Amino acid sequence: EPPGKILIPGMWIFFKTGELFSGVPQPAGLEELVAQISPTRILLISAGAENHINGLYYAAAQEPKQHWARPEAGHINALFAQPQEYENTVIPFFDQALLPAPSERP
Repeated sequence: EPPGKILIPGMWIFFKTGELFSGVPQPAGLEELVAQISPTRILLISAGAENHINGLYYAAAQEPKQHWARPEAGHINALFAQPQEYENTVIPFFDQALLPAPSERP
């Protein structure tokens, strides 16, 4: 079952309280924003309960997109659960996102 029966209403209250006291409107939700950043590459890394939420973001995102899910790992522990797979996923992502194409390199 997806997480959030308590978390999502609690987060709504948290952000609405911040909006009320600061006078600054709540920013757009991540699901809306992730759909707008195309064609910027996106890599979603999720572990444990985050898999459901990041699956929603992945569905909303446009290409190029990638989702590396580690359901057996706890929050932020994908690196420690599968360090070699993490490296094999993240390094190529940054290479493709940040380096010039091989034909454009000196």
